[in-house]
Amino acid sequence: MEFITGENSSLFKTLSENLNKVAGKPTNDRSNAIINSYYYIDETIKPTVSINVAGQTQLWRIVDGDTIELMNNGQVQETYRLVGIDTRETAHTNNGGRTEKYAAWQAKTLYEILKDSSSKGYTFELGETGVDKYGRYLENFYIVDPKTKSKVNIAALLIANGVADISNQETKSSKEAYVISCGIRDEAASKGMGIHEINVKAEIAAEDFKKTFFDKTYTYNTRSEQKDY
Repeated sequence: MEFITGENSSLFKTLSENLNKVAGKPTNDRSNAIINSYYYIDETIKPTVSINVAGQTQLWRIVDGDTIELMNNGQVQETYRLVGIDTRETAHTNNGGRTEKYAAWQAKTLYEILKDSSSKGYTFELGETGVDKYGRYLENFYIVDPKTKSKVNIAALLIANGVADISNQETKSSKEAYVISCGIRDEAASKGMGIHEINVKAEIAAEDFKKTFFDKTYTYNTRSEQKDY
């Protein structure tokens, strides 16, 4: 399914304004009650939001900034991964179940934009592109204005506003989304949006490091060769 961003629409501008009101700047604050549970693995208290998807009211649970679960009678019915984006893990098993940096802020932002858009009468639309190696459905997830029929891809919205980074996933459609998303990310980074500002600073620092470290006469190929450093 084609990766439609909707980035040139008035709806995209409106949603961006709404998103920045509910998201704020990137934060690693662990004190927010809505997302405190994300610092430990606890499947029972992650936030849920009720939204209208294709004419049906559905309950969704936010796993992290790029993954959501469709709930039914308190049980997970399906797990969906948003195409084109990548966010930090909210309960990373390699870190004792604790969240990765900025993960809770990213998850809370997704939760807030779904909740805020639903409260304003917008509906939602899913477009499956495939299944990933974890068995999650890879989906284009759209916010739709029922009056104008205009729609905005949530992944593109999150990238453009510096909430999520890009991801090259497993399907042909996802690879097309990656190419499009790169352009959106680069433009957002040039404006210093959200985590892109942080990433750009990190890239500059890494480049400076390479200039001062790798431009020397010795090599940096194996651990044994690092003894002179």
